[in-house]
Amino acid sequence: MAPWAGRRSRNANCYLFYCPPRTRKVRATAQRRRAAPAVAAAPPPLRREFVAFDVTPDERAAIARQRFTVVADGPLTTRPGRILRLRSPEGMGQRTALRHLSAAAPGAVLARNDRYRSFLRPAAQQRRAMLGRTLSAAVGCAAGATLAMIDTAVDPSHPALSGADVSTLALRAPDRQPSANRHGTAVASMLIGKEGSPAPGLAPAARLVAIDAFHRDSSGLDATDAFDLVRALDLLANQQAAVINLSLTGPDNPVLARMIAVLVDAGRLIVAAAGNDGPRARPLYPAAYPGVIAVTAVDEAGMPWRRAARGEHIAFAALGVDLALAGRDGGAEAYTGTSFAAPTVSAMIAAKSLKVAETPLRDRLAALAQDRGEPGRDAVYGHGIVQPADACR
Repeated sequence: MAPWAGRRSRNANCYLFYCPPRTRKVRATAQRRRAAPAVAAAPPPLRREFVAFDVTPDERAAIARQRFTVVADGPLTTRPGRILRLRSPEGMGQRTALRHLSAAAPGAVLARNDRYRSFLRPAAQQRRAMLGRTLSAAVGCAAGATLAMIDTAVDPSHPALSGADVSTLALRAPDRQPSANRHGTAVASMLIGKEGSPAPGLAPAARLVAIDAFHRDSSGLDATDAFDLVRALDLLANQQAAVINLSLTGPDNPVLARMIAVLVDAGRLIVAAAGNDGPRARPLYPAAYPGVIAVTAVDEAGMPWRRAARGEHIAFAALGVDLALAGRDGGAEAYTGTSFAAPTVSAMIAAKSLKVAETPLRDRLAALAQDRGEPGRDAVYGHGIVQPADACR
């Protein structure tokens, strides 16, 4: 026998200079391993930053005496107090900072200034040509309805939005860089994209109020934080919008939870993307808050997208895989994610809001949903898959 005949290489299945072909079982296992969804880590909170919600003038003065810097300060329309973005003194730990803030502002809601991201995942180039049919069933009965969204910047000059009834507002501190407009423009086009454009939308005759509460962070990605997100939600409290679409996710935050509760208690409907961290990930917010309508993504065959969130909080499933939406250079691109499943439910709610009925909108959508998976509501599909064309029924 040659001296090298029995020696193993680095691959446990190979001898030096020779590797036997892998079996189908090994290949299949490797393919499943490659296809397994990677759980994305949530962005860390802004260093040394905190949010104080519903702060009185006396409490603001007490916070200043604790040597906290007020980075930004804004009024609230839903509460008598104000919302503050604060930076703790150098060297003060997070728990110590929250303890000092609690002592200075006992009546306020306090939290870290957590960050929230949108999810932008263009699909494969070679599949774009076959995507035009995915949004062919436009919701025509939503004419006259008003939708709202909080997202990145929106490009109203895109052919899909040119001439559409869209109002934009940027809500961002002067110390922050503007966000990119790809994600927000894609979501806006799905909601109100013009018929006959490269990216026709679900409710082209509706009105859209789009608030850009995002900024470009130090990692080069678009993010919003609890302070700007809550301010944007507070502004929308007085808008006569049928629904607020939130295609963004992040951690549980007491200040955001309080703002969501204020809106839900006032009867406002909030639709949120369930998240893209995979079926085994923990629930993400604001989708997992009570009263929020959480939407997960399925493909055209009705199968759950492999990275879509699951959980008892899921309300509905909608098409969110390989959708032709507004993209670069005035054209359309294919996108995938729960960010793009949520607008289907938002558009359907806008259409249903124009019809007089005693049954709550959420219950009416549940009656229209196609039950999949386990009978009744489940953690994969919620009440079931909703179809845009059913909104006019």
